[in-house]
Amino acid sequence: MNTFVYLLRHGQVSGEPCLRGVTDDPVTEHGLMQMQQAVCNKEFDVVITSSLVRCSQFATEYAATHNLPLIVEPALEEINFGDWEGLPYSSLFNQKNSPAEQYFANPYLHSIPNGELTRDFDHRVYSAIHTHVQQHLGQRMLIVTHAGVIRSLLAQCLGFGFVDKNTGYLPVKIEHAALILFECFSNSENQLTLTLSL
Repeated sequence: MNTFVYLLRHGQVSGEPCLRGVTDDPVTEHGLMQMQQAVCNKEFDVVITSSLVRCSQFATEYAATHNLPLIVEPALEEINFGDWEGLPYSSLFNQKNSPAEQYFANPYLHSIPNGELTRDFDHRVYSAIHTHVQQHLGQRMLIVTHAGVIRSLLAQCLGFGFVDKNTGYLPVKIEHAALILFECFSNSENQLTLTLSL
């Protein structure tokens, strides 16, 4: 039985451009409009959201307006960037071979100071998606989340493993309010297969 998982990235966020993981800034009015346009004319059975306000504000309003069940899922938050939280990109990449440059070149070989390990992030994202697919088999799920969460699932869907990846940061730009569809199939052994639908 196929389950349809629509992953919606939050819209434009208030404040200056910076590295936001668990930094809890809201979306702008334009950001809310971006998200509304992304799901226009789509139908869903359940709304699941990251607990961060840049996702949950829209998800809560959308679920209430369309009379849909709402689930707040902290495991679908963005990765925790530790000491880099809220720092402007210019300060992170101000020198060649900086720690941030090394991390984004290969986040599985390098770590974030006082932040979350990428392999741990991948596991929590996959586990959360697996759990919700099992709970909503055959349904159309709208998951309001973050670029990192979407990128993690894209990497898994494209055949990469969870740890010791001999690869860099997945070079895919995920725009604000991007809507990505995965079809999910769970077999008799409770294994989840993700198929990217373009």
